[in-house]
Amino acid sequence: MSDWKSELGDFLEKKSTRREAPKQDEVEVFISNVVRPSFAQIQVELEKYDRTVNTRISASSAQLTVQVNGADEFVYRLQGRLFPDGIVPYAEIVCRERKGVRLVKHESMLRAGQSYRISDVTMDEVIRHFLTNYMSRISSE
Repeated sequence: MSDWKSELGDFLEKKSTRREAPKQDEVEVFISNVVRPSFAQIQVELEKYDRTVNTRISASSAQLTVQVNGADEFVYRLQGRLFPDGIVPYAEIVCRERKGVRLVKHESMLRAGQSYRISDVTMDEVIRHFLTNYMSRISSE
């Protein structure tokens, strides 16, 4: 029988000397410096087309709600998902399916995979991700 206790100890010691765990304040910086101004730009454009846009911003997430004729059309919420090597932003999307019969919630990563950090994401990426999801999901109504 191998010395599993030593093997386990070696593994855990190496793990504790790896990179420090990511901090939640990375999400706050992302929300403040990237998401808030992105949402402001999106809001200006949508309001040109008779959409009402409400945003709710907190330290850990940001939500943009698009309404048309007083009814929610699309909800887009960004937040961070904590992984051992960093925080990755993702979106929760709520929209109506099948001509408004029911609300459906989707999750969507801003990029494929986990090989990027929240600090890598740009305003242009946030706007593009919103637009891609908004246009594809609203057009299917």
